[in-house]
Amino acid sequence: MSKKIILIDDDPINNLILRKELQKKDSSIELTVFETATKAISFIESSDDIPKFILLDINMPEMNGWDFLEYLDKKKYNIHIFMITSSVVKRDQEKAEKYPLIKDYLIKPLGKEDFDKIIQSIS
Repeated sequence: MSKKIILIDDDPINNLILRKELQKKDSSIELTVFETATKAISFIESSDDIPKFILLDINMPEMNGWDFLEYLDKKKYNIHIFMITSSVVKRDQEKAEKYPLIKDYLIKPLGKEDFDKIIQSIS
């Protein structure tokens, strides 16, 4: 059984690292990557099989992670979000705690424990 995850991050190097590390830990992971949140929204709106997990960056062009969360919240999707960000700003962490969709707030670069949390959640 494949485990579908969406990754939304504008950093292609980070995306490559996340893909390799996640698939090394669990080869059944099917990762769909978008470098913009607007492309992810187009995918979600046209998909009959929306992944239940999203790895989401905060700071991106066009639409940031917070705007994307507002979109998901309005649509009432049953999706679990892992914030994957370089932001160590306390205000961002506190804001993340207000969203029930967010399972965890993980700071880049991710460590072994972070990948283990993700794998454990999707299993």
